[in-house]
Amino acid sequence: MPPSGPLIIDLRCLQDRTYAERGIGNHTRNILAHVGAPFTGLIDPALPPLPTEIARQAARLCHPAALGLLPPDAVFLNPSPMSPNQHFLAPILQTEGLRKAALIYDFIPFDHRDAYLTHPVARLDYYTAMAWLRRYDRFFAISADSASRLRALYGERDIRITGVALPEWMACAKHRPPRHVLMVGGDDARKNPEILLRAYAGSALLRAYDLVIAGHYSATSIARLRHIAPAEFPGRLPDAALRALYEAAFCVIVPSRAEGFSLPVLEASAAGIPVLVSDIPAHRALIPDPDCRFAPDDTARLTTMLEALVTVPGRRAEIQAAQADSWRGFTGQAVASRVWDALLPGGQGAALMDA
Repeated sequence: MPPSGPLIIDLRCLQDRTYAERGIGNHTRNILAHVGAPFTGLIDPALPPLPTEIARQAARLCHPAALGLLPPDAVFLNPSPMSPNQHFLAPILQTEGLRKAALIYDFIPFDHRDAYLTHPVARLDYYTAMAWLRRYDRFFAISADSASRLRALYGERDIRITGVALPEWMACAKHRPPRHVLMVGGDDARKNPEILLRAYAGSALLRAYDLVIAGHYSATSIARLRHIAPAEFPGRLPDAALRALYEAAFCVIVPSRAEGFSLPVLEASAAGIPVLVSDIPAHRALIPDPDCRFAPDDTARLTTMLEALVTVPGRRAEIQAAQADSWRGFTGQAVASRVWDALLPGGQGAALMDA
C-alpha cells in the first residue's frame, strides 16, 4: 500500500532513454507496478513522452511548478536522485514539512570520478545532485553496501534496504544442456571481462565450453577483448534471448570491480545455474560462500575455481543446490513492499532488511 496522504513521484527517469530501459528504469517500473493507489507523476515537457503504460498509472501528470499547495501528509518519492537536472525538483525539495524519500543505487560515479565524471558539466551535475540529496529524510538503498556508502557520505540516516527485483521474464527459465560459460556485462571497465578472458586463455580445460559475454560492447572493445581469448559477443539481447543464454550456461561468472547490486547473480540462481563472483561487498551479500568468490584481479584463483567445476564430480551440482534459493527474497512484490510498507505511518514491511 502507498502512504495515506497524497503521493508524488518523479517520473523523469522513465522519460530519459539513458535510464528508462536500464537498471534505474527497471527498478522504478517495479516499484510503480505495486503502488496500488493513485499518485501524481512529475514530468519534464522537454524530455520524450512517458511510455503509455506508465502515463496511464498516474492519476495526474504535471510539472513541479503546477503542484500548488501541498497538504501536510503528502509524500514525495524520487526514484533517481542522482540523475541530471535535480534542481528541476527545487520547489518540492525546498518545501518544509514534506516527507521526501529517495531510492539509492550506488555512488560509483563519485567514487571513480576520474572514469565517470570526466566532463566538467557531468561533474557539476552529479555534485549538485549530491547536495540536493541532503534534503531527503528517508532512503531506500538497493544493497547494504549502498546504505553503508550513503552513511559514510551523509552521516546517520533513515535507510531501508530493498534489493532489486528479479525480472519477471526469468521466472519461467528452463534447464537445458550446458553449452557455454556466460558473463552478462556491458562496455564499462568496472565489469572486468578481462579476468575471465585471461582465465580462458590460460586453460585448455575451460575451452571445452564456449565463452559468451552478453551486453553492449563497441567494435573496438570486442576486438581488444578477443585479442586476449576467443569469445562470442551477442550484444544487448531481448529478454527471451538472454534467458535462453542463462538456461544453456554451464556456469555464470560475474567479475565486476564494483556494483550497487548484482542482478546477474539472481538471474543465474533463478535459472538454476551456478555462479562465481568477484569478492566485492554487493556479491558477498548475495553469495556468502567464500569458495564461490575471487578477487577481481586474481586470474589464477578464478581459473582454479572454473577448472574444479569442469573436473570435480558433483562440484557443479553442489553449488547449484547451495545457490538455488538466492533469488527468492527478491520477487517484484517483495522488493516493492519494502518501499511502500516503510512509507506507511508505522509501516513494518521493511523490518527484515533494515540497514
